[in-house]
Amino acid sequence: MPKPKRRKCKCDHCKLSAEIERVRKTGDFADAMKMVDYLSNELVQSQADENYHSAIMEGSWPSSVEILTRALANAKNFQREEPHS
Repeated sequence: MPKPKRRKCKCDHCKLSAEIERVRKTGDFADAMKMVDYLSNELVQSQADENYHSAIMEGSWPSSVEILTRALANAKNFQREEPHS
């Protein structure tokens, strides 16, 4: 009996992993350089996001009080909406 076909995941992680595997298998230098550029940009963006969120949490971001106050209110509303077990 043949195995049923599995659906390919469409999340960003799985798409990126598939592209990395494709580039690795083909060995195409130009594609590899594009991948390095893309991953480098992703790293820089992730680091910027981490710095932004850290500054908010430590209170050094100019509007951190407003951002955290809004987030706390949203969290309280979310907890009210969830059924308690």
